[in-house]
Amino acid sequence: LEIGVERIRERTRWLADDLARKVVERGWTLRSPLDGAQRSSIVLLELDRPDELVSALSQRGIVVDFRPGLLRISPSFFNTVEENDLILAALDELIAARGANGGGKAGAPPKRRAAQGRSARPRKS
Repeated sequence: LEIGVERIRERTRWLADDLARKVVERGWTLRSPLDGAQRSSIVLLELDRPDELVSALSQRGIVVDFRPGLLRISPSFFNTVEENDLILAALDELIAARGANGGGKAGAPPKRRAAQGRSARPRKS
């Protein structure tokens, strides 16, 4: 905590902002608010079969999580912009492979839609 909670918060929000912006640029559906002031450092992407993506990313040493229909990425203080780019490049490859292997529409990310304000899906406890 030598660095300070506020600096840690700024850093994680900055990384999440970078990630969210790049998700939207790819045309993927962002289920977290685009405005960093309205969200935590958790970035939710609406992608088909996120559990399979979590498993495949884990095999590459990338730790993420999922909720039903959502891939959950949580950049932390120690992550870098380059690591954001690595996650997105890995997702690009995995999603493209789904299409090449007959994954069809199920392998493609849904249409672009950035949530405004709070996430459009209610939280489950």
